[in-house]
Amino acid sequence: PLAVEIANYLSRHYRERITLDDLSRETYFSVAYCESEFKKAYCKSIIQYLIDIRISEAKALLVETSLSCSVIAEMVGFDDANYFSRIFKKRIGFSPLQYRNTVFELNKSPL
Repeated sequence: PLAVEIANYLSRHYRERITLDDLSRETYFSVAYCESEFKKAYCKSIIQYLIDIRISEAKALLVETSLSCSVIAEMVGFDDANYFSRIFKKRIGFSPLQYRNTVFELNKSPL
């Protein structure tokens, strides 16, 4: 239940600046215990899980809107657009703009 509580909190607050100390205060457990229980349940760290949520939301915004990458980065909780672009490329294999253009081209081509 603790890991699920943390995951739910991250899903609701991913746009905000979240620290492990925030989660510790929210759950009334130590940072180390929160991390340990979360990793057991989800096989990834809390921060990795949070980044996954943010990247997933960014992917949707890149496809569904024409907002700039820097605006999208801010909307999904990244303070630094350059960091967002680096993390996005590392996780997805494309820069945010390449991703948007690739998905756009795939949707345009006939099956």
